[in-house]
Amino acid sequence: MANSNSGLKVCDRTPAFAVLVLACMGCIDLVRGVLHTFFVEHSAVYVAGMDLSQAGGNQLMLLGAFGISNFLTGALFLAALSTPR
Repeated sequence: MANSNSGLKVCDRTPAFAVLVLACMGCIDLVRGVLHTFFVEHSAVYVAGMDLSQAGGNQLMLLGAFGISNFLTGALFLAALSTPR
């Protein structure tokens, strides 16, 4: 019985394109985390175009919660790049 992987080349390194995409996604998520957490009111009005006159406090609280998750995913993406490939 022939080896089923005889024609496939096994690569032990992560492709450079995947590393670049993950690095870009990590940096974008960190920037989004800063905007959603520290500049939440400015981001809501001028970036997202939200009307804060109706339940503005709730909208800002939700943006802040998503800002924390953006920090986490951005940090995880960049931490994944620091592991040996």
